[in-house]
Amino acid sequence: MNTELMTSAECYGLYEREEQIAFLAVRHMPHPDNKKIKMVHRFVVLPDYQGVGIGGRFLDFVAGHYKEKGFDFRIVSSARNIVEKLSKSKSWVATRWGVVKGGTYTEDKKLKAAHRKVKTGSFKYIG
Repeated sequence: MNTELMTSAECYGLYEREEQIAFLAVRHMPHPDNKKIKMVHRFVVLPDYQGVGIGGRFLDFVAGHYKEKGFDFRIVSSARNIVEKLSKSKSWVATRWGVVKGGTYTEDKKLKAAHRKVKTGSFKYIG
Protein backbone atom coordinates (compact mmCIF):
# COMPACT_ATOMS: atom_id res chain seq x y z
CA MET A 1 0.00 0.00 0.00
CA ASN A 2 1.13 3.54 -0.63
CA THR A 3 -0.11 6.95 0.44
CA GLU A 4 -1.27 8.09 -2.98
CA LEU A 5 -4.95 8.47 -3.76
CA MET A 6 -6.49 7.92 -7.15
CA THR A 7 -7.37 11.29 -8.64
CA SER A 8 -10.92 10.07 -9.23
CA ALA A 9 -11.43 9.02 -5.58
CA GLU A 10 -14.35 10.56 -3.72
CA CYS A 11 -13.22 11.45 -0.21
CA TYR A 12 -15.15 11.64 3.06
CA GLY A 13 -14.08 12.86 6.47
CA LEU A 14 -15.52 12.31 9.92
CA TYR A 15 -14.96 15.09 12.41
CA GLU A 16 -15.27 15.64 16.12
CA ARG A 17 -15.63 19.38 16.51
CA GLU A 18 -12.85 20.69 14.22
CA GLU A 19 -10.60 17.61 14.32
CA GLN A 20 -10.75 15.02 11.56
CA ILE A 21 -10.88 11.61 13.22
CA ALA A 22 -11.53 9.35 10.22
CA PHE A 23 -11.03 9.34 6.46
CA LEU A 24 -12.62 7.22 3.75
CA ALA A 25 -11.86 7.35 0.03
CA VAL A 26 -14.06 5.56 -2.51
CA ARG A 27 -13.20 4.64 -6.08
CA HIS A 28 -15.08 3.22 -9.02
CA MET A 29 -14.31 -0.46 -9.60
CA PRO A 30 -14.15 -1.42 -13.28
CA HIS A 31 -16.05 -4.64 -13.93
CA PRO A 32 -17.03 -6.20 -17.28
CA ASP A 33 -20.64 -6.90 -16.26
CA ASN A 34 -21.50 -4.54 -13.40
CA LYS A 35 -20.78 -0.88 -14.13
CA LYS A 36 -22.15 0.26 -10.76
CA ILE A 37 -19.56 -0.92 -8.24
CA LYS A 38 -17.89 1.47 -5.80
CA MET A 39 -15.07 0.27 -3.58
CA VAL A 40 -13.25 1.54 -0.54
CA HIS A 41 -9.88 2.89 -1.65
CA ARG A 42 -8.56 4.08 1.75
CA PHE A 43 -10.07 3.86 5.24
CA VAL A 44 -8.34 5.32 8.28
CA VAL A 45 -9.49 6.00 11.84
CA LEU A 46 -7.21 7.80 14.31
CA PRO A 47 -5.86 5.41 16.99
CA ASP A 48 -7.65 7.20 19.87
CA TYR A 49 -10.98 6.50 18.13
CA GLN A 50 -10.40 2.89 17.12
CA GLY A 51 -12.22 0.01 18.77
CA VAL A 52 -15.32 1.95 19.86
CA GLY A 53 -17.46 1.48 16.73
CA ILE A 54 -17.01 4.92 15.18
CA GLY A 55 -15.24 3.60 12.09
CA GLY A 56 -17.86 0.92 11.51
CA ARG A 57 -20.71 3.41 11.72
CA PHE A 58 -18.84 5.78 9.38
CA LEU A 59 -18.27 2.96 6.88
CA ASP A 60 -21.95 1.92 7.07
CA PHE A 61 -23.07 5.53 6.55
CA VAL A 62 -20.97 5.99 3.40
CA ALA A 63 -21.94 2.53 2.10
CA GLY A 64 -25.62 3.38 2.63
CA HIS A 65 -25.16 6.62 0.71
CA TYR A 66 -23.89 4.70 -2.34
CA LYS A 67 -26.56 2.01 -2.02
CA GLU A 68 -29.24 4.72 -2.12
CA LYS A 69 -27.67 5.96 -5.37
CA GLY A 70 -27.98 2.44 -6.87
CA PHE A 71 -24.37 1.27 -6.49
CA ASP A 72 -22.95 -1.98 -5.14
CA PHE A 73 -20.52 -1.00 -2.38
CA ARG A 74 -17.55 -3.20 -1.49
CA ILE A 75 -14.48 -3.33 0.69
CA VAL A 76 -11.43 -5.60 0.76
CA SER A 77 -9.37 -5.59 3.93
CA SER A 78 -6.68 -7.53 5.72
CA ALA A 79 -7.28 -5.63 8.99
CA ARG A 80 -8.60 -8.16 11.50
CA ASN A 81 -10.80 -5.65 13.30
CA ILE A 82 -12.56 -4.66 10.07
CA VAL A 83 -12.95 -8.26 8.90
CA GLU A 84 -14.33 -9.27 12.31
CA LYS A 85 -16.78 -6.34 12.45
CA LEU A 86 -18.10 -6.94 8.93
CA SER A 87 -18.32 -10.72 9.45
CA LYS A 88 -20.70 -10.16 12.37
CA SER A 89 -22.74 -7.40 10.73
CA LYS A 90 -26.14 -8.06 9.18
CA SER A 91 -25.47 -5.17 6.79
CA TRP A 92 -22.51 -6.85 5.08
CA VAL A 93 -22.01 -10.19 3.34
CA ALA A 94 -18.63 -11.85 2.82
CA THR A 95 -17.88 -12.50 -0.84
CA ARG A 96 -14.38 -13.95 -0.42
CA TRP A 97 -11.91 -14.86 2.31
CA GLY A 98 -8.35 -16.04 1.93
CA VAL A 99 -5.06 -15.35 0.23
CA VAL A 100 -5.29 -13.55 -3.11
CA LYS A 101 -3.34 -15.29 -5.84
CA GLY A 102 -2.56 -12.02 -7.62
CA GLY A 103 -1.07 -9.05 -5.88
CA THR A 104 1.58 -6.41 -6.17
CA TYR A 105 4.56 -7.27 -8.33
CA THR A 106 8.11 -5.97 -8.31
CA GLU A 107 9.75 -4.62 -11.46
CA ASP A 108 11.13 -8.07 -12.26
CA LYS A 109 7.56 -9.49 -12.11
CA LYS A 110 7.99 -11.36 -8.82
CA LEU A 111 5.16 -11.14 -6.33
CA LYS A 112 6.23 -9.13 -3.32
CA ALA A 113 6.71 -11.42 -0.33
CA ALA A 114 4.65 -9.17 1.92
CA HIS A 115 1.58 -9.75 -0.23
CA ARG A 116 1.91 -13.48 -0.79
CA LYS A 117 0.54 -14.76 2.50
CA VAL A 118 -1.80 -12.00 3.61
CA LYS A 119 -5.37 -13.16 4.17
CA THR A 120 -8.00 -10.67 3.10
CA GLY A 121 -11.75 -10.54 3.34
CA SER A 122 -13.98 -9.10 0.66
CA PHE A 123 -17.40 -7.78 1.68
CA LYS A 124 -20.43 -6.32 -0.04
CA TYR A 125 -22.80 -3.92 1.69
CA ILE A 126 -26.40 -5.15 1.60
CA GLY A 127 -27.90 -2.59 3.99
